[in-house]
Amino acid sequence: MTRVLVVLMAALTLQGGESATEVGDSCEERGVGTLMCGVGAVLVCTGASGSPAWELLEDCATGSTCDSDSFSCVETSGGGGGSCCRHCGPRSKPCGDACIPRDNTCHKGPGCAC
Repeated sequence: MTRVLVVLMAALTLQGGESATEVGDSCEERGVGTLMCGVGAVLVCTGASGSPAWELLEDCATGSTCDSDSFSCVETSGGGGGSCCRHCGPRSKPCGDACIPRDNTCHKGPGCAC
């Protein structure tokens, strides 16, 4: 019951907020070939018609982010501290100026991701 409540709360929090789409998430509702900005990356919907999933098309380097108009990595202004340049989703954490999966180890210093 607690897990269902946490998932529901996370879904409601993400509604109307920045997308938390990540590699491996289902993209069946979008269709194969669709591009989308994910957590620090440009994603493409690929796979079989039964269970398509988001895959990494381009990993945005430190100091850049995915532009939702052009679906490409663009330089962020003022990277490296101070204000938040990237809001990490519920399954990721800040690592420098980017977000990484929670189970990965960050090898970068403080940045603008939060």
